[in-house]
Amino acid sequence: MRVVKRFLLIFLTIVLIFILLELLAKIASHTVFKDKINPDILRTEFEEIYVPPFAPKTPDEFRIFVYGGSTVKGLPLPKVGFVSQLEYQLNHVFEGKNIKVFNFGWAGFNSSRIRYIFERTVSQKPDLIIIYTGENEFIYPQLDSYTLVKTTTALKNRSDLAKLIMFVVERTDSSQADQLQSRHQKFPAYSVNKILTWGKIRIFKTNINEIIKEAKVRKVPVILGIPAHNIKDWPPVKRALTTLDTPNAYQENLHKAIHLIDENRLLEANNLIDSSLAKYPDDASFLYLKATIVAKNGQNARQLFEKAKDADPIPWRTTTSYANYLSSLEDNKNVWVMDFAQIFAQNSPEGLTGFNLILDGTHPTKEGAYLISSNIVDFIKKEKLIATEWLTESNNSYSMTDLFKKMDIFQEDDFFVYQSTANLALKMPLFNIDAAKFYIDKAESLNDNNWEAKALKASIANLEGINKLAVAYLKEAEELKGSIIKIEESKYIPYLYEILAN
Repeated sequence: MRVVKRFLLIFLTIVLIFILLELLAKIASHTVFKDKINPDILRTEFEEIYVPPFAPKTPDEFRIFVYGGSTVKGLPLPKVGFVSQLEYQLNHVFEGKNIKVFNFGWAGFNSSRIRYIFERTVSQKPDLIIIYTGENEFIYPQLDSYTLVKTTTALKNRSDLAKLIMFVVERTDSSQADQLQSRHQKFPAYSVNKILTWGKIRIFKTNINEIIKEAKVRKVPVILGIPAHNIKDWPPVKRALTTLDTPNAYQENLHKAIHLIDENRLLEANNLIDSSLAKYPDDASFLYLKATIVAKNGQNARQLFEKAKDADPIPWRTTTSYANYLSSLEDNKNVWVMDFAQIFAQNSPEGLTGFNLILDGTHPTKEGAYLISSNIVDFIKKEKLIATEWLTESNNSYSMTDLFKKMDIFQEDDFFVYQSTANLALKMPLFNIDAAKFYIDKAESLNDNNWEAKALKASIANLEGINKLAVAYLKEAEELKGSIIKIEESKYIPYLYEILAN
């Protein structure tokens, strides 16, 4: 009996403390913080997601809902993304039919955000659902489970104490975000955190399971897409950019191995890499270099490249464990799986997907997007995921050339894509200077009179320590612009502020 009384006393004390804190927070919210806590700004990640209004569905309308992250959105240029191409293809193949493709992709959407927008939109009667995901589970460091974010949202909307706590947290985060990005900052090595990795995949599995469960209840077929990724030309995040211990000897050996490969001294490089892997087993960077040597020797290197991709300390590309899980869900009745990683490999030299089909690590080129969209059209026809009578009257898909012409994809679009990719390549923690140089050169081969492209070349030269060249490019950029470049104008050009500030 004493134990029960003690428990009740503790419980009542906790409740009274929370009531008191809630009252104090309510007073503070209406006095001290009255003009500071803005409900329109103070939003959880789910409340920031825009769900567009829907027109009523017509009897002859076939709706396809596509969910995912930035690849689904079509970044860096949605106009040429695979969802845009898919809609053009479907309305040509099934000419005269009323097919509408809805794009619910957005940059950074992980499975929790996809599940949220799915639950907000699935009532609008889709006839087919396509989910292309697995890339963004580690883009945020927190374990942002669907249930946790939903609960946080509910508490924030009902409690002044929750609002006040969120205000303090958001203010701290925004002050850090306002700081100019430093190339010396360190990022958590997520892949070596076993608890975080376990938690992330549990969240992913739960979200995908719940989406499929609801789709089955509504009798809507689902295509799960395993994302394609660049394994050949996009190296893992460098160890030195993470919180992992990076001794000087490690750095020296890594740079030396890269130099030896560049000079085609492959045997020396291989011996150095093997000795380094003995000290740092499963190190992503050395595994990637090992795979590069195997490929240069004309041998099958795909397995090694995949291993390097899976060992990436910041695994933004879909890992094998995520891909295997998605594959396990196929039942060919309600759920079908399309392995775009495999499809891209089959359409790449030596089975190694690189810049031939993917711009960076994950975003497809317009040719890669064509590969995704045309394969989806063929898959829909093969599995009869559309009205049977439509299949007998269907046309062949557009060829790539005809589709791009039909979509009015011009040289200006290619320039924008290349320049945007060069910018992205320099962002932390990617920091891929070689890729940035590769794409800015491609951009300038199309247009050599863009001041922002020239300014980016100044940034790259500065990062490489070629100061005179950096100053020369900056001067060219300002001549093209017709005025000096101000600090506030440099925020879209990585690290340009480092030159302007001096």
